[in-house]
Amino acid sequence: MQAPLKTTSGRFLRKRSSLLFCLIIFLSAVLIRAAFQIAILGLDRPLEGDEGLYYKRAVEISSADFVGDSQRPPLLGALVSIAYIFTGDSVSVGRLANIVISSLASPLLYVLVGSLVKREMYARLSSIVWTVYPPSVWYSGAFLTESLSSVLVLILAISLIGMVRHCSWKSVVFTGISLGLLVLNRSLYIFIP
Repeated sequence: MQAPLKTTSGRFLRKRSSLLFCLIIFLSAVLIRAAFQIAILGLDRPLEGDEGLYYKRAVEISSADFVGDSQRPPLLGALVSIAYIFTGDSVSVGRLANIVISSLASPLLYVLVGSLVKREMYARLSSIVWTVYPPSVWYSGAFLTESLSSVLVLILAISLIGMVRHCSWKSVVFTGISLGLLVLNRSLYIFIP
C-alpha cells in the first residue's frame, strides 16, 4: 500500500515543480521582453509597416466596430482591444499586451517539448532558450501577429499530440478551436489541414 502513495506524492511534486517552473519562465519572459522594449526600442515609437493596420483593427473592435474597414485578421485586435477598453487605445498598451502574449510561448514550449521528449532537462532548456532568443525578444513588442502566431502554433501542436494520444472528442474539439483561432490570427494558416 505504501508504493502507490509514494508514486502519487512524487507525481504531485513533479506537477507542482512544473507549474512553478512555467510561472517563473513566463514572468522571466515578460520582464526580459518588457525591459528590452522599454529601454532599447521604446514603447511609444511610431508604428511601422503593418503595425498601423493591426492597431487600427484593435481600436475599431474596442469601439464596438466589429466589422471596421481594416483588412487584417481580427484575433490580435480582439485580444488587444480588451486592454483598450480599460486603459484607452494607446500604442504602448497594445505593445505591452503583445509582450504578455509573446511571453506565453516560453511555458508552452516547455509543455510541448516535455510531452514529446519526456525529459525535464530538455523541456526546461528549450523554454529558457526561447525566453532569451533575440528575435523572439525583438518582435515581442511589435504590433504584429507573429507573437500570437507562435503561441497559437504551440497550442495547436500540443492539442494535436493530445488528440493522437487520447483520441477523445474533447481533444478533437480543442484541436479544432486551436486551428480556428490560428486562422483568425493569420488567414494563411487555413492551408494547414
